[in-house]
Amino acid sequence: MVQHAYIVRPPDDPGSWIHGEFRGGDPNRRHTFLVNGEMMRNADLRACLLMGVKAPDQLVLAAPNEIFIEDGFGRLPDFGAGPWGGFTLVSENFVEIVELLDPDQHQFIPIDRTYYTDGRSVDKKFFIMNIFHKLNAVDLDISNVRKVEKIIIGRNGIPDQTRKYIEILEPFSIFLRKDRIGNLNIWHGTSNDIFKIFFSDKLVREIKKSKLSPLSFTAVNVI
Repeated sequence: MVQHAYIVRPPDDPGSWIHGEFRGGDPNRRHTFLVNGEMMRNADLRACLLMGVKAPDQLVLAAPNEIFIEDGFGRLPDFGAGPWGGFTLVSENFVEIVELLDPDQHQFIPIDRTYYTDGRSVDKKFFIMNIFHKLNAVDLDISNVRKVEKIIIGRNGIPDQTRKYIEILEPFSIFLRKDRIGNLNIWHGTSNDIFKIFFSDKLVREIKKSKLSPLSFTAVNVI
């Protein structure tokens, strides 16, 4: 039986999600720690988010503790851009849903205080979302995609590295492998897969049921 998951991105209307100004924390903080038996040296919080590595307490302190948001939304959206860009800012309401579905599977780093830009306090809490699970879940044999290898030229004009990724073709037809996803409700494709955030059908239903602010959802098949 074919099930569904969704590629998720911010809504097309840039005025319907948050672009805040982040302050506080200790952005220069770095730490060396073990990840799966390998030493991650002199890492900062941003590196943890990019790699999907759990940030240790020493780097959680690097996170900004205040966010300033323009007024004019009416009801504040539940999603937005994080301190380093990208779709990583989520509301406490979203975190509560995810923790019920995927307890202890992801990291949500709290931002202590929310304000409007004129200094008024806002009674809504936001978190920086750190997605641990990076999966190659696309079934290449039956999806309408092709594998691409792009040679990156370095500053000296010499080929530096080969970037591999999957290009989505038309008509759109993507199939994911259920045996690779398991019971996860949030995951991220790798640089060798479709490099996007995915939500399960169950999570999308809960988001809509709870009437969180809209996102853009593109359905894909799960077999």
